Amino acid sequence: MSSLSSISALFLSGILVSNFVFVRFLGVPDMIASSPKTRTAVGAGIILTLLMTLASAVTWLLYGHLQAISELISLEILTFIIIILTLVYMTRFILSRLNPVLHKEYVSYMPALSTNSIILGATLINARESTSFLQAIASGFAMGMGVLFAFIIFSSVQQRLIYTKPPRALEGLPIFLISAGLISLVFSGFDGLFQLFIPR
Repeated sequence: MSSLSSISALFLSGILVSNFVFVRFLGVPDMIASSPKTRTAVGAGIILTLLMTLASAVTWLLYGHLQAISELISLEILTFIIIILTLVYMTRFILSRLNPVLHKEYVSYMPALSTNSIILGATLINARESTSFLQAIASGFAMGMGVLFAFIIFSSVQQRLIYTKPPRALEGLPIFLISAGLISLVFSGFDGLFQLFIPR
């Protein structure tokens, strides 16, 4: 497979075929709790994409050293969580210096990123499956774009749900979960579709 085909497959996998929210079901609480405002959802998705890319790069480099010391491989998850915590608070500090207004808007969202299953899942998958540093970065970015895509889709769904009148038993969380499940069914169809164009 050519490098262009590999990159295309990587991005299609991260955004559609193996979407972290709708296919792997990581970060579903974050998606449901996200704002129905598209601008806020996009901002949260961009921050997550940045953190997933950075965390994937750092943890991939570290994973080789952990493998070399067999006694430390059991500390893999704890080590990755510490790295994610560090990156989250570094991002928070830089954002507060560069754009205080934007920092104020997302400051309440930042602590939730510290224990976010999406970022931890991305780092674990990339560390084990990526064969090179560049692939780990590209894969982390593609996964982040998939999360951003999912946040935008669900913010649109939330906007539509505001003006609907579901049965009383389905109001609130139940209708959100049903909507997410229906979208997930759509995403599951992409797997077979892209197998026709991108051989594995």
